Amino acid sequence: MRWLIWQLQPLLLRIYKKGRYYLAIDYEQPLAPPLVADDAAWLTDQISTADDRT
Repeated sequence: MRWLIWQLQPLLLRIYKKGRYYLAIDYEQPLAPPLVADDAAWLTDQISTADDRT
């Protein structure tokens, strides 16, 4: 399954760039509707983990 995920990543990145989603989505804005507390905690943990890897 991990192989499939890695094979899809380049495709998703290309769609994101070619579709110009980076221009349409303002990632500085808060989510609407906001995340529930459990999901917000999970997201914070994921971001922290990603920061540790870079």
